[in-house]
Amino acid sequence: MKKSIIRNPKTTAVLTALLVAGMATTPVMAEGSTTEGSTYTPVTSESINFDTTIYMRNTAKVPNITFKYAVAAGTAQAASAGNLAVLAGNDGVTSNGLPTIADIVFTANDAKVADGESITKHGTVNFAGVTYKEPGVYRYVVTETGEAQGVTHEDDAHNQEDRKKALDVYVTDNGNGKLVVSAYVMHNDESAKVAQLDTEKELDDKDTNFEHLLTTFDVTLSKKVTGNQGSRDEYFQFTVDIKGADAGTQFIVDLANADTKTKVNGVNKEIHDNPALLTAGADGTLSQDFWIKNGQSIKIQGLGAKTGYTVTEADNAYKTNIAVTGDATNETENDIAAVAAKAVTDKAVLKDTKVAYTNEKAGAVPTGIVMPIAGATSIMLIGGAGVGYFILKNKKREG
Repeated sequence: MKKSIIRNPKTTAVLTALLVAGMATTPVMAEGSTTEGSTYTPVTSESINFDTTIYMRNTAKVPNITFKYAVAAGTAQAASAGNLAVLAGNDGVTSNGLPTIADIVFTANDAKVADGESITKHGTVNFAGVTYKEPGVYRYVVTETGEAQGVTHEDDAHNQEDRKKALDVYVTDNGNGKLVVSAYVMHNDESAKVAQLDTEKELDDKDTNFEHLLTTFDVTLSKKVTGNQGSRDEYFQFTVDIKGADAGTQFIVDLANADTKTKVNGVNKEIHDNPALLTAGADGTLSQDFWIKNGQSIKIQGLGAKTGYTVTEADNAYKTNIAVTGDATNETENDIAAVAAKAVTDKAVLKDTKVAYTNEKAGAVPTGIVMPIAGATSIMLIGGAGVGYFILKNKKREG
């Protein structure tokens, strides 16, 4: 992902020679002579590109975030043994003007790369109106701002916050008394020296990518029915309320283990749709009903660390037990996922969490012999015949 920004690159020897020739002494005048009585014609730079990348789980949508970029003059450095001088951009003597960078905007509807784990957009450093009057290495500092829930700004290569980069512009004498912009280098060290005899040395920390990480969590809601009177066909209604999200945040709902459209059966007389995508409103909240039955589950994905939820099951004739695993006890927020008779609430999710509902309905089955009417009648008939037999037998004995 990282690369140096170089335009019209020269060989190391040629570029070094040109820079040294033009910077034998640090320029202090607005113009520098190449031959007696002649002056340089100021040169204008061009536009260059850089990258801004957000890494995330493939279950998360792209966050709504706008990155802004401010460009300031870098810090000048005097020439030293083995190193060229570094000139501050827009010093008013050897250069005038500052580059500009337009905002980079990410939205929830942006498409990620094929594996769904990152998205990269390109930014442009515009040098329109920036002029250089002397050969030299001109340094600028680019600072990025912009925040969204769950987004941190980390450079994987340096394990530090990645919001500021140095941008060096190499202006050289082409050997014919004409200034040209030979190269651009974006890197992470705004105090780096520019080696006189090894122009690759200062490129060790080259980095043209502002890198960011979006951390999110998933909440899974499942249903189990037990008991000899519990219906395994019945769909149970749940209401999921989300709060604390950024405005317009989208959440992917995994319905692989649920019905996108419920069925009419002996218990449920209406058809209901389970949505595969949720969107938070301008106030960062949303409310959505879901319908699942025994053995089914839904997974709401992409909740940020400040996003909370409440799951409420509609009233029914079942005894309900709720088990929460994952973010059940949260010491950071001093919160325990509160479990009421039919509801679970967590102020903010900091782990992947499972909320398991078990609904039980059972009836006692009477013990003893239970026979149908025909069986009872037969017993009565057999009993009557037996009584008659004994009466008849006794009469014969008496006779």
